[in-house]
This record gives sequence, structure tokens and C-alpha cells, in this order.
Amino acid sequence: MLWRRTRCGDKGPGGAASAGVDVFRLWAAALLVFGILAYAGLRLLPPSAPAQPRWSPVRVGRVVEVSVRPAPLVNINEASVAELQELPGIGPVLARRIVEHRETRGHFASVDQLSQVSGVGRTTIEGLKGRAGVD
Repeated sequence: MLWRRTRCGDKGPGGAASAGVDVFRLWAAALLVFGILAYAGLRLLPPSAPAQPRWSPVRVGRVVEVSVRPAPLVNINEASVAELQELPGIGPVLARRIVEHRETRGHFASVDQLSQVSGVGRTTIEGLKGRAGVD
């Protein structure tokens, strides 16, 4: 018989051990502990590194050149109400005021002179830098 329950102290195969120990339970417990450790060990081992992607050249059929040009300056001495409204911070009311000021007092010498128009402050003028000009 392969698994024979013997008590150490009995005369069985393998010699004598401590008295009162069930050899079958001892080996079963050892096998169980080994199985748990093997399972936990496999779970605790870090997985192998994933395979690195292979890079390959991409074929491009046609290359298109793109150029970015700055928006043209809006001439505040010649712009209509609609053109002035395209500027940042200028709404329909403010655009009408600018045109009325220009028609009654003449052309602006610089963008900074817009501060003479009611409702145009330093913040609005700073926002117009690079977008509006005079000719």
C-alpha cells in the first residue's frame, strides 16, 4: 500500500520518529503548505515585460506645406462698423462710437488715441495691439 497510515513509534517503513505523530497528516500538511507557497509565489512574481512594439516607417503619399500668416491689421481710420467688431473687445456699440468719433474729430494718429472714445480703456487697447493699426 502506497499511503499507509502509521504512527511514529510503530514499526513502519522508514524507521522511527517521535511518538504520537501521524506521518500521513504530517506529509499531507507539508504538501498543502508547499502547494500554497507555490501558488502564492507564482502570483507574487512580477510578470515578464511586455514585448516592445515594432516601429516601422510610414509611407506618406503627399506632403502638404502649411504656412501661418498673421491676420492683417485692421486700419481703424478706414474700417467699417462690421470690421471693427471683428477685433477683440469691440462690440457693436463700441464700434459705432469709434466710427462716430473718427467722423467728427478726424483720423486717429495711433491706436492709443482710442482711449479718447468713451468706453475704450487700457485693457481694450492692449488687446488691440498687433491686430489694429493706423495708416
